[in-house]
Amino acid sequence: MSAKPRIAVVTSLFPVAGAPYAGRPIYETVVRLQQWAEIRVLCPMPVYPRWLQPAHHPYHPVDPSYAPPRVATQYVEYGTLPLVGRPLNGWLSMRRLWPALREFQPELILAYWIYPTAYAATRVGRKLGVPVIAGARGSDLRRIPDPVIRWLTRQVLQEAALVLTVSEDLRRRAVELGSDPERVHVVVNGCDTTLYRPLDRRQARAELKIEPDAEVVLYVGHLIPSKGVLDLWRAFEALVRSRPGLWLALVGEGPSGRELRSRAEHAGLAGRVLLRDSRPAREVPLWMAACDVFCLPSHSEGCPNVVLEAISCGRPVVATAVGGTPELVNEQCGLLVPARNPQRLAQALEQALSRPWAPDRISAQFKRAWEEAAQETFQLCRSLLGSCQGRAFPGRDDAG
Repeated sequence: MSAKPRIAVVTSLFPVAGAPYAGRPIYETVVRLQQWAEIRVLCPMPVYPRWLQPAHHPYHPVDPSYAPPRVATQYVEYGTLPLVGRPLNGWLSMRRLWPALREFQPELILAYWIYPTAYAATRVGRKLGVPVIAGARGSDLRRIPDPVIRWLTRQVLQEAALVLTVSEDLRRRAVELGSDPERVHVVVNGCDTTLYRPLDRRQARAELKIEPDAEVVLYVGHLIPSKGVLDLWRAFEALVRSRPGLWLALVGEGPSGRELRSRAEHAGLAGRVLLRDSRPAREVPLWMAACDVFCLPSHSEGCPNVVLEAISCGRPVVATAVGGTPELVNEQCGLLVPARNPQRLAQALEQALSRPWAPDRISAQFKRAWEEAAQETFQLCRSLLGSCQGRAFPGRDDAG
């Protein structure tokens, strides 16, 4: 192919005005895909009534004046309701995506998140007669909420021309749910290794105003129950009495933030807990450098980029053995524990805090830039386009 192919990236996991760091792995990949393809990003975003907002995850309305840098992005809104609207969200977002995709006339659609996003994309792809690659990220295959969504998810996995996953664990899950094993490929996330690298701890603590002799356990991510942040609080509470220099740093936003703050105040530990809103990408490496141990106690994961970043920064990781996390963490760079087990989590944190670690050796465990992830993604796109030349895809002229 001489000219750059036109690829439409369809995803709701992308930066928005209220959450400019959302969907960072997809954003970083897409920015670099532009080396080889003409890219347009279309983000189907749910719009909820003011009187009925989602209770279990952060919701950020679209700001039409916001545009992520370096990539053409269009936000496509569709009205729905929390929970009860789930079975219709694929169809609703498809109706809104159809005009924009028809105008762009892509040669291929790359859709991240199986339902409702890739479901909508496969329906539009059928109308346009172009192949669709469905990308699974984690909870879309690991935390399917009900039998109807499971059925719709299976449809996508069976109909997509290719399925991309971020871990071998998710690849196995996609096959279990009906994907042809020959059409499922693993593309592991990358990391900005120019930002995430070993830095001087004392200097980082001085910049963040953290005591130089403190012991710091760090969490970075959404403050929601499924990330295990309440398990982390219980583990911290069990340890702090015997470790007078122990601090817990929580960097992120979400509905559990208020509860964590309340628990810290009630336990008389507010002075030992640092709660910070989501930070710019350039500041997160400072928090990594400042901590003694990074902790990700999630109940479910795909390929947690924050773990890759902590390892790249040379920090030991204590994480739960869920999803693709065991593919990233080994005895050279951290410890794994069962999910939903604060006692085991506390024991692992105690062990990690007491053990000497070599930052350079930890950092050497992961050296994968975003350019590699983008290149692997494009190679699969190019191979699919080559195999599809001259082959007709079923299309329909109706919009329903």
